[in-house]
Amino acid sequence: MLHFIVAYKEIENDYIGSMLYDEANQKLYIGSLIKGLNVISLSHFYISQKKVPFADEVVYPALPFSGCSVISQDGTEYFKDTVKKRYSLELLSDDRRLIYDNSGNILYTEFGKLYRRLNKFSYKKGDSLSLDQVSSVHKSNGLLMVGRVYNYTQTNLEIFKDDHFTQAIASMKIPEKVTTVKAYSRDLIFVGSYGGLYLVSLSKKKIIKKLAKKINIKNIIRSASGHYWLTTYSDQGFYLLKNNVLIRMPEDPDRDIASAHTFLEDQKGYFWISTNNGLFKVKEKMLLDFAENKKYPVYYYRYTKLNGLLNNEFNTAYPGCNLLANGDFVFPSMEGFVFFRPGEVKSIYPKDHTLFVERAYSSRENFTFKDKIKVKSNFKLLNIFLDIPYFSDIENIHLQARLTGSSHEQWKNIGSNRMYVMDEDSPGNYTLEIRYLVAEDRFTYKSIPVEIMPLLYQTLWFRILIAAALVTIVLVIVQIRTGFLKGKNKDLKSNLESTDNELKAAKDQLKNESEYKEKIIRSISHDISTPLSFMSYLIQQLHHTEDQEKQKELFEMISKTSEQLFKFTSGLSEYTKLYHTEHIFEAQDYFLDELIEEKKELFEEIAVKKNTEIISYCDKHIKTRISKAILSVIFHNLIDNAVKNTVEGTIIIKAQESDNTVVLKVADTGPGMSDEQMKYYAQMYADKENKEFPFRKEKLGLPMVIRLLKKIGAEISFQKNTPVGTLIVITLKNTLL
Repeated sequence: MLHFIVAYKEIENDYIGSMLYDEANQKLYIGSLIKGLNVISLSHFYISQKKVPFADEVVYPALPFSGCSVISQDGTEYFKDTVKKRYSLELLSDDRRLIYDNSGNILYTEFGKLYRRLNKFSYKKGDSLSLDQVSSVHKSNGLLMVGRVYNYTQTNLEIFKDDHFTQAIASMKIPEKVTTVKAYSRDLIFVGSYGGLYLVSLSKKKIIKKLAKKINIKNIIRSASGHYWLTTYSDQGFYLLKNNVLIRMPEDPDRDIASAHTFLEDQKGYFWISTNNGLFKVKEKMLLDFAENKKYPVYYYRYTKLNGLLNNEFNTAYPGCNLLANGDFVFPSMEGFVFFRPGEVKSIYPKDHTLFVERAYSSRENFTFKDKIKVKSNFKLLNIFLDIPYFSDIENIHLQARLTGSSHEQWKNIGSNRMYVMDEDSPGNYTLEIRYLVAEDRFTYKSIPVEIMPLLYQTLWFRILIAAALVTIVLVIVQIRTGFLKGKNKDLKSNLESTDNELKAAKDQLKNESEYKEKIIRSISHDISTPLSFMSYLIQQLHHTEDQEKQKELFEMISKTSEQLFKFTSGLSEYTKLYHTEHIFEAQDYFLDELIEEKKELFEEIAVKKNTEIISYCDKHIKTRISKAILSVIFHNLIDNAVKNTVEGTIIIKAQESDNTVVLKVADTGPGMSDEQMKYYAQMYADKENKEFPFRKEKLGLPMVIRLLKKIGAEISFQKNTPVGTLIVITLKNTLL
């Protein structure tokens, strides 16, 4: 028996040489010597249009009109294959709402008024009702509801029992504009708005509870199982309302389901969801399993123009879909009403073991392989083709791949190019795993071994050879150096034996140089340790904070500290002159206050972090010629010690001049020096023999300061500060010796 499949009008022009009908996948393959292979998808979607020249086919709400048709706002009756004009109505506003009242009249709104087309006149006549500022009209559980907007946002929701809208049985204020209403029981109703979801009591005439905030509710749909589902505006997602809590459903890779308008449920428990980019199909049980345990995956099946739709974009309307008596589903779209029966529209999946992985290419070569990929590691990207005889939307089968044994072990979605791009170029053995759906919830898998062969310099024996060569070179260098040192030792011994005096002088000189270098290195290390530690602390704080204001503050502190540290380190060459030089005066006068301010700025950010304030009361007119390098080290260490020992306190620096004598005072409010410490450092200063002071790690600063003060002929004393802390007084002779 012959069955009609499709009307193919180009059969006379394509010079067809072969034809194959694939009933399982609803495809017709036509081979032509001129145009190659043409794959035709046999669609069970029927698009009903007016087909008026120079007019668009955009449609919005419609109501079931007969067992096989719907009627639109303008009075046009749409069947799956034709249209009829039932009445003419020119709509001037774009309000996308249409409902039947209890008498079968068609209600709609326009410019704040409620109108109806009368059933008793076959809808050819209409009238308006005595209501104003109407923004929406709803019907649920036999009740008619009108939303009337006041103050642009607030809605007065009024509920009526009769079709005349004369006496409201309940009225309540909703803070936002109402979009949709759904009855929960005889007394309770869900009210969706642009600001959230409300549970309203008719008997109490008030809002019982706000179930969701800051979500623009589009539609509330009750499924056959009794669950309530919500769609939203602004791509805010698709939700299940369970125990008065919204649970957001997972999204498809392109987030198209986030723009869901509404859905119809078929007899097998599948939802058919209209969106701005395709018609989605998913089983309710899969969504409920996800709501119970987020580990359960959800796989949506999307129908697009590849499946026979004229346009992928469906429209938001009230109602946004209809179930007709003959079993047809009807959705409004940008190019007419889409009619279909869910039992006739199949979800097409490929069969098991129909994936072929045999081709690949890189920037260096194209090649084919069988069962295993073997490639050298000098590629940047390796493109592996995943060939599968599937002519529908590839996203519906969730084709994915991953490279196990590498850093890319997460499943990666494969796009319409059906190609996996591998950038792992480390030599070794890996496995390319590929999977795709062969049913709505079942994957099939394929594994391909991948061997990345090392280049010459990546092989183990090459690395061993290089290591051996390096060891040999090191041994040769050590041998040469040892011979050189032995020769130098012989020459040195010969010279030392020639004269005992020269030996002693050389020993003393080497000892002094060694000690001098040690002092210099320790001095520099000591003076920069505090700023560097503080910068390290700031960087750690910056790494652990995400507060932008806090980050900005830390960046400024790092910038200031690094700037001052740079200024300090720029003069490190002066440290080499501190102990040997006899030149303790500068050629020209300079302001003492500028040097103190420079040191104050270096430690100011560190002090701020410890809630400590550094205050300078220095006479800005004091000039001196005393070595700037020496005074810099002295001031640096005094302020450093004060900052280290003061938390949430004050450090005061004073400098006054009288009779060519400058008195410098540094006072802090820290725990203060003990009597034993002050006595120890006073004795160190009083030591007239100028013995070498011990550079103890924890007490390096003050011994160095005392040594330098002796060098420039200055005095120092240690006193108790009032009320707490330490006061250090330094007296400088501000005259040329």
